[in-house]
Amino acid sequence: MPGTIGGALRMNAGAYGGEMRDVVRSAVALDRRGGRHALAPADLGFTYRHCAVPEDWIFVEATLRAAPGDAAAIGARIEEIDRARGESQPRSRTGGSTFTNPPGHKAWELIDRAGCRGLRIGGAQVSEKHCNFLINTGEATARRHRGAGRGGAPPRAGRQRRGAAVGDPADRRAASRRRPDRRGSAVVSKRVALLKGGWSPEREVSLASGAACADALREAGYDVVEIDVTRDLRALVDALRPLAGGGPDVVFNALHGRWGEDGCIQGVLEILAIPYTHSGVLASSLAMDKEMSRKVYASIGLRCAEGMVIERRALLAGDPMPRPYVVKPVDQGSSIGVHIVGAGDNLAAVESAEARFGDRVLVERFVPGRELTVAVLGDRSIAVTELRPKVKFYDYEAKYTDGVTEHIVPAPVPRPVYDAAMDWALAAHRALGCEGLTRSDFRWDDSRPGTEGLHILETNTQPGMTPLSLAPEQAGWAGMSFPELMSWMVERARCPS
Repeated sequence: MPGTIGGALRMNAGAYGGEMRDVVRSAVALDRRGGRHALAPADLGFTYRHCAVPEDWIFVEATLRAAPGDAAAIGARIEEIDRARGESQPRSRTGGSTFTNPPGHKAWELIDRAGCRGLRIGGAQVSEKHCNFLINTGEATARRHRGAGRGGAPPRAGRQRRGAAVGDPADRRAASRRRPDRRGSAVVSKRVALLKGGWSPEREVSLASGAACADALREAGYDVVEIDVTRDLRALVDALRPLAGGGPDVVFNALHGRWGEDGCIQGVLEILAIPYTHSGVLASSLAMDKEMSRKVYASIGLRCAEGMVIERRALLAGDPMPRPYVVKPVDQGSSIGVHIVGAGDNLAAVESAEARFGDRVLVERFVPGRELTVAVLGDRSIAVTELRPKVKFYDYEAKYTDGVTEHIVPAPVPRPVYDAAMDWALAAHRALGCEGLTRSDFRWDDSRPGTEGLHILETNTQPGMTPLSLAPEQAGWAGMSFPELMSWMVERARCPS
């Protein structure tokens, strides 16, 4: 410490089917002022070759768990791994495997495909044996080679290297990457206005979420005022900015569905300059619009089911694609208005049922297999949950009726699928420009090899907060209580620009 083990913690090092996150029980890090921080696994925020601890903190302690083993067997395994590495990796001076694998690809394959195997610049060379390794053949230095391959352009500032996501400038993205603390850092005097209800089809779910969140916020020490939001905008503004003063310090948004989750209420809060939880205007709008979010997913290489947006009445003319396929509104959540059209189903009835949600619908190829979901908290994925509904599919009833769906966390899926779902959820969160808490939903066709059957469905910027809800369940599994989760969200509320 802080060399080998510290570096392994920093990058969630792994090989041959195991990673640091599989064995870490706790860690201690020092910040730049010498402050000591005890970190549980949930605080470390491990994802693929990354952890969420601030980059300027130094790890000084770690507790790892391991099972007793036979010394001879362990020695034989080490020799086996060493031989395998000798056959597949260079033995000369290298910095190790250099680039992380982007979703759906192997970094070395992309480097090889680009014709860079064996490429040499001065004393630095791309390995012939494994082209994700950079070899120092003699006199290579970081100063001499920094910027190679970028036309000699000067190195970018640290906060610009992970360029801004859609809807967020680089400085806001950098400022938002802060460690979730579990110390219950609520300030007792801070007043929180909790928005709930609304008038979307998800009103009842929002009321349930709001009641649970209000209780947890009070338990965490906040002064909470609950507001049942209606179409009376003047009443809402008066409640948030009373003429006599004394308005809230932060708004906790527990609204679901249109007007509360699609950027509308976020725009009001931006105008009023009140900090609020969850994502901003553009990110909320993009995520809620399934046509636009699919385009964002495709732009970063995430697989969606084949689909198209069509006029709803076009369904009356016949099937837009071979059955089975899924019809859903383009701008609703909670599986509202979702229909799986199979053999013998009445298409006219589906069209009629969709009428109250607008004139356009999304039609997607039905992906058989299993339902997975991943919550993202700040800049880290938490876990993968498998959902096993006892009804036909994971619809509104299955989401909000106790006992109808079994939640299994962590999901019992192959490690490559688990890691891909974790990585894709975080990639979607970043690409859409989301903040705070989100949850991305997936279908996995387990009849396909590897991760070929994984498809992203949508990203929820206002995931449910009822006792049955998945994001709080995952946070709890990772060691963060419901009041701690609420406190984390309030203390990291988005500040309007």
